[in-house]
Amino acid sequence: MPIIAAHLSCDKTAQPGLHTREIRMTVSNARTEPALLDRIRGCFIGLAVGDALGVPVENMTHEAILTATNGQGIRGYCPMLQPVLRDDAPQHVPGAWSDDTQLTLVTLNAIVRARGFDLRAQARGLVDAYESSTFGWGGTTRDAALELQAWFDTGGKLGRMPETPAAEPPPGINRGLGSGPAMKIAALSVLHLWANDRDVIWQPRYATFIGDAMALGLMTHSDPRASIASIALGFAMAHLGKPATLKDDGGRAGIDALNFANQAARSAERQYAGFRTAQPSFSSRLGHAHSLCGDEDALRKDINTGFSSLESVPFAIATAAVHASDFRKAVLTAVNAGQDADTTGSMVGAMVGANVGLQGIPEEWVQGLKDGDVIMDAADRLAQTVFHIQPRR
Repeated sequence: MPIIAAHLSCDKTAQPGLHTREIRMTVSNARTEPALLDRIRGCFIGLAVGDALGVPVENMTHEAILTATNGQGIRGYCPMLQPVLRDDAPQHVPGAWSDDTQLTLVTLNAIVRARGFDLRAQARGLVDAYESSTFGWGGTTRDAALELQAWFDTGGKLGRMPETPAAEPPPGINRGLGSGPAMKIAALSVLHLWANDRDVIWQPRYATFIGDAMALGLMTHSDPRASIASIALGFAMAHLGKPATLKDDGGRAGIDALNFANQAARSAERQYAGFRTAQPSFSSRLGHAHSLCGDEDALRKDINTGFSSLESVPFAIATAAVHASDFRKAVLTAVNAGQDADTTGSMVGAMVGANVGLQGIPEEWVQGLKDGDVIMDAADRLAQTVFHIQPRR
């Protein structure tokens, strides 16, 4: 079985599987630190807020959401409205988040512990999370966690090592294309792509991010398009998270981020062209979403907001592009579109939160977020690890 490891990236000086930024960022730029820290916090708090807003209506259609809310749509945190989820999560409270935030924290915490990206640390974190809670997890991620757990528990005699991509499903079985890799990509984006000013990002880190994102995604999801979707999302976050990016520039920042994301997707598709090639490509789907920007109904109906990364991720990037400076509008547009509402809400929340920063997120949503201090502490630890910023509150 082929192995796709992080060391296949073009950064030949990096230790295989472990990439840090200490050479790049040993001296922090005091002028841009506050803005950068605010945007890192905004990215992760925004992700959790979007997740929490979407949880109560996950699996519901746009029309069903409107019916359940007397035509108003979701406007803030609310009790569980989806009947099946209401039965599965009787302890749910408004403002509580789901697996999108949980798995984002798994990736983030493993990066902080390893002081960089280490695939086996990521695998260990996933197994530990599986043993803690699997609320909202898809079957693909559950199965991968069990395979990895068996590998760890038996010293490699059983299960699957993290560097070996998840096996392709039998013909006719549609699995491995979910949004799991994308939902948890934010911390890896910060590690490799975010910068203190507009001149720090350069080509070798692009390649390192693509290699690490592919390794992380293929660890759980067999279809490389799911990993490529995560790459596009990570690049969009990075563009919007740059302190040099204007928060309100007439819409250019969002569209530039979308173009940046599609360029990254096409680059990854060329790099992995011989590995499990399938159609349609992710970049073609994102290009179609781009053509529909500004038409919310067409975007929702033509791209869809389902559980496939070919639907949820292009929809999320296009939605964030249109509303890049308006967190409330962006996230509510995503959540009220329905279906995989917690995931699209979290992805849009991360991107727009990166642009507007923590200060641009409605205060009532920040204060009402369950375990918001956990998210904030995690974001601060990541900022300290990657940029040597000493957070103050």
